[in-house]
Amino acid sequence: MRLWIELDEAEKDAAVAHFSRINEGVPPGGACIYGPTYRAFNLQDTESTRRQLRKRRNTARFNVPRSETPDYTKMILRVHGDAVIIGDVEIPDHDAEMLENAMAIGEMFGIRQLIINGDFMASDGVSGHPPPPKTIAPTPSLEADLDIAVAVLRALSRQFDRISLLEGNHEKRLNRFVEGNLTTSYLIKMACPGVQTTYFSQVELLSGGKEWLVCHQKNYSKIPGSVPREIAEVQRKNVVCAHTHHLSESQTKCGTLMAIDGGYCRDEKRTMYKVQDVTRHPKWNPGFVVIRNGYHYLFSKDKTDWDWWLT
Repeated sequence: MRLWIELDEAEKDAAVAHFSRINEGVPPGGACIYGPTYRAFNLQDTESTRRQLRKRRNTARFNVPRSETPDYTKMILRVHGDAVIIGDVEIPDHDAEMLENAMAIGEMFGIRQLIINGDFMASDGVSGHPPPPKTIAPTPSLEADLDIAVAVLRALSRQFDRISLLEGNHEKRLNRFVEGNLTTSYLIKMACPGVQTTYFSQVELLSGGKEWLVCHQKNYSKIPGSVPREIAEVQRKNVVCAHTHHLSESQTKCGTLMAIDGGYCRDEKRTMYKVQDVTRHPKWNPGFVVIRNGYHYLFSKDKTDWDWWLT
C-alpha cells in the first residue's frame, strides 16, 4: 500500500475527485468516508492522507478556474558543470584579446562550457539612442553585426562544446524595434544551431553542488558589488552579474553567498560614446569569470598576471 506522498500530482487529483464524489453530501467538518478511496488507489490509512483528502476536497468545492498562463519559471535555462562566463561583448566593438584569453583559460582549466551573459551584440543600429555622425562612426547594419557575431561564435566553439547565450538589454533593442516579432536569440539560434539561447536574462548554473545565478539584470549602480549582493540576498543564490561593467567579488552579509560583478569584453577604445563624452561614471573593468567545481575565479585584463597563467 502507498503513502500519499508517493502519488504523483495526477493520481492525487484523481484520488481527491473520487473522494469528493463519495462524500458529495457531507458538509465541511462532517464525518467523511475514506475506505472506498483507499481501496481504489491502494492507499494506507494515515492521518496525513485523511488531512490531504479533506483539505483538497474542501478547496475543490470552490472550483476557482485555474490560470492557463504558462509557468515562466520552468522556461529558465538550467545548465550543469563548470563554465567560463563572459558578458557585455557588444559586437562589433568586442575585445578579441579578452575572448582569446577566456578561451585559453578554459583550455587550461579543461572547461568546455561557455555562458554568454547578455549583450553579445551591441545592436546599435536598432538602438533608440541618436547615432553619432556617420563621417566619424558609421553605424553598422544589424546584418553586418550578425555576420561578425556568427564568426566570433564559431571561433569560440573551437574551445567550447556547449555555449549558452542569454539576452541582455542590448539584445532586447531588436525585440522593441520589431514590436516583439523577432528576438536576437532566435537569429543566433538560426545562424548557429549548436548555441543554446534563451530570451530570459538569466541562466541557472549548478556546479560542484553549488547554485549560481548568472544574470544580465536591469539594475545598475556606480558602487561595485552592490547590485550582485542585493540580488544574491533576494534570490538566495550565488550570483554573477553583467551590465555594470564592474569586475568585483564580495559576499552577502550572512557570509554564505558570493556576489560577483562579471566584468565585460567590449573594447572601450572602440566604443564611440565612451570616448566621445567625459562623465563621472566609474571606470569600466574588463574581465570575465570562471566557475569550477562551484568556486569562482576572476580574470582582469590589466590586473591578472597573464604571463604566469598562460605560460
